[in-house]
Amino acid sequence: MLLLALALGLVGLFISLQPLIFKPPPPPQVQVLAAAQDIDTYRVVTLDMVNVVTATQSSGIYALDEVWNVAEITATGDITRVVLFTTRPVRQGEILSRQTNVLPIEEARYAPLRFEVASFPIDINETVGGQIKPGHRINIYGYVEERPGHTAPPVQLIAEKIWVVDVRTAQADVVAPTPAPATTPQAPGIFGVSVPGLTVTTRAPEAMITVAADPETIWRILEALGAQGFRAWVTLSPG
Repeated sequence: MLLLALALGLVGLFISLQPLIFKPPPPPQVQVLAAAQDIDTYRVVTLDMVNVVTATQSSGIYALDEVWNVAEITATGDITRVVLFTTRPVRQGEILSRQTNVLPIEEARYAPLRFEVASFPIDINETVGGQIKPGHRINIYGYVEERPGHTAPPVQLIAEKIWVVDVRTAQADVVAPTPAPATTPQAPGIFGVSVPGLTVTTRAPEAMITVAADPETIWRILEALGAQGFRAWVTLSPG
């Protein structure tokens, strides 16, 4: 019994000392980027705005070589290559992280800075049955329903081969095709009583298409869909 108690005691001592004997290695330290100055929101982050510091590796933290090729910058002297964009004010000393304060420009504003970004409403049935997706190239046509005094052509091509960067319904959901109704809806009569044979004409759910293009093209789209009163109809561009 004495030997058994001694053995159990040794086992317990070994278990209690195991974390000290087999101590896990410390988390790896990496070279990451921290703000060298206060940086306002919605600003491009350049190499001269950051310092390289040592920190514990963590998801979303940017290392120097993820953002800039230092050898390339040294050779060319270009320290303003656009990569990161602030999503809120960043204070001096803060580590740059996609979880908290910066994003790649294409994620922060859909497209590189040389493009202007704009949205316009459109019925889902006028987006190739709701199949337009981000990344597609589209042609935008303007059309007008019959209206007294409107002298512009009833249909005209507004812009072509335009880059779609986002498509959402009015509820900010991902756009899906509009299903065909199983039966023809009947219009409600007086006091809610349905009138057989009388149908209701309804429009498809509205969507918002966001596109990126040069400023002149964006101006042309907004001028046609706004000032001229055209409605938009989009097609997939053939090229």
